[in-house]
Amino acid sequence: MQQSSAPRWLQTGLLGTWAWMLDQPRPVALNGQHCDRLRPARIGQQLLAVLHHHDLGGCTLLDWRWDPRQERVEGWLWQRGLVQRFSWWRSRDQLTMWEQLQCTPTPPLRPLG
Repeated sequence: MQQSSAPRWLQTGLLGTWAWMLDQPRPVALNGQHCDRLRPARIGQQLLAVLHHHDLGGCTLLDWRWDPRQERVEGWLWQRGLVQRFSWWRSRDQLTMWEQLQCTPTPPLRPLG
């Protein structure tokens, strides 16, 4: 008879742990506003300071996401009727913006006749 190298109590514990891991629900996908790990508070505070420094303090952040591999924030902001896409490279302190959509107020449509 061949004897295993691990004690019986360790084998039982490992099998129980494995069964517990398989029984756990799958984690939710990390995207959008549902994931605070993609938008850490410390980075958000630095981003607001950078926007204020670039005279964008009165804008509204619509959405943003932190990419830790590239040390970059990407997102969308609203300012004076413009929706703008932006990227901010934290290590270089470089902010780039692209105008995406200009919104103008118009009266509601009225039926003819």
